[in-house]
Amino acid sequence: MKKGRACLPQGHEHSDREHRLRETADRYLAVREQKRRPRSLARLLVVVLCMFVAGFFLENTVHVPAAAWVYVDLGQRVYYAPTYLRDSGRDTAGMLLTTVGEAKKMQYAPDPGARNAGYFQQPGRSMSGRILQSLGLLPPLPSRWNRDGTWNW
Repeated sequence: MKKGRACLPQGHEHSDREHRLRETADRYLAVREQKRRPRSLARLLVVVLCMFVAGFFLENTVHVPAAAWVYVDLGQRVYYAPTYLRDSGRDTAGMLLTTVGEAKKMQYAPDPGARNAGYFQQPGRSMSGRILQSLGLLPPLPSRWNRDGTWNW
């Protein structure tokens, strides 16, 4: 008999050692899994936070709704925002008052000067701002247009 070994029948000695190794490995894996879970959660939170911060740089533009009232110049085949005409001092005599939707159906285009000056669009909330607004943490941005087609300018 060799020194330091228990006197076990052949085959049991090996399975007992295997059993102890398996128990040790199981304990090691359990401890490792417990350590891994908080790391995975922390990584997930960091990724979500980074995406949320990046969302503030993704801006949104709100375009003029089809129900908004505009003045149509029948000769030039363009339409104008009422506030653009007022701001530029132009007269609305001889122009037809209609909606953007109707003007587009007649294949009229927005006046390039009014379009380039931003009269037919307004800055909207960023992607993260929209999330905060949907959660009720931010109020809605005031719109340039009312539901009935009138302008808020």
